[in-house]
Amino acid sequence: MLPSSQQQSLPLITVGVVVFNREWIIGQMLDSLKRQTYPHDKIFLLIVDGESKDKTVKVANQSLTQSDFSGYEVIVKDTNIPEARNICIQKMKGDYLFFWDSDVIMEPSAIENLLNILRTENADIVSACITQVNVDSVDEIEKKWHEWETKYPRQNEVKIVDVIATGNAIISKKVLSQISFDPDCTYFEDQEFASHANRQGFKIMQAKNVIGFDINSRDQKYSDIYACDMPVKKMLRGLRKKGKIQAERVTLGFSSVSKALTKFFWANKRYLFYLLYIPAIILTVIGVLILNLWLILVFPVYFLLYTVFQLRKRGFVRGLKTAERSLIVGVPTTYALVYYCMKLGLRKPKVNEQKSR
Repeated sequence: MLPSSQQQSLPLITVGVVVFNREWIIGQMLDSLKRQTYPHDKIFLLIVDGESKDKTVKVANQSLTQSDFSGYEVIVKDTNIPEARNICIQKMKGDYLFFWDSDVIMEPSAIENLLNILRTENADIVSACITQVNVDSVDEIEKKWHEWETKYPRQNEVKIVDVIATGNAIISKKVLSQISFDPDCTYFEDQEFASHANRQGFKIMQAKNVIGFDINSRDQKYSDIYACDMPVKKMLRGLRKKGKIQAERVTLGFSSVSKALTKFFWANKRYLFYLLYIPAIILTVIGVLILNLWLILVFPVYFLLYTVFQLRKRGFVRGLKTAERSLIVGVPTTYALVYYCMKLGLRKPKVNEQKSR
């Protein structure tokens, strides 16, 4: 705990939480915030709920009734993620906004350390190092945390980066006075925001010595909103922008688009599967035209295999929805990515491959 004289000089920080159907984890997330060593009278909490269908808002309000923060506000409004983040920007108090995703658990010194790094390094945006963790129950979180700290030594590294995740980042108000989130980017909104900030000359850093968990539950309906819970209309919104944003990230540091795409598809094999949907459909159409049963069965079998995989992974309803969206959303998303990668490759100057790749 900091001496009282130092606490008085610390700035007010707004913690912005974007949430939708997180009844199962919002209590644990807020407990993590309550354990922060940063003075609580210097924290203003802003929760933007996208009209959750569960008891997220009720649980959050119950948890905050006895809190000692400088203040808090819970806003319930039908929004997508970037729209909700923009509300946090509009409603923030103080000179810094700390975006803290509703399924992220942070170590107690996270806010204090990230602010210190931002000010010491004269940075504009600093993110923590977040690890994806899958659990069957929130009761496993403490055990998982102990296992992580035991097996993996903390990396004492703070480095300049081009892209960060905005679900665990502190951002200076001077950035937010010039840049907001694109409402069309219903996902990849953090990449678009960071890319814009980078072009504006703001200093972006990642602190690998500040850690947290992004909790995903195998049993909760709304644990993975991108897979099948976001409406198709929202997922397809701004597809061109999303393809361009992702292409910029995929090709970053590569002189060859083919090498960049090869590495990307190898690391993200579901996109390779989406890419091959069109050849499979073409073969099936040819099979219908020439009355070849083997060719006719190519696409049905291809789609069936993916569906079975998703049913086993996500259960019947979510598995079917994910398989359906792999075709409706996955195919255009993948081809938009490839298109913009090729377009970038035509005008991109030759650079040396980054050794980190």
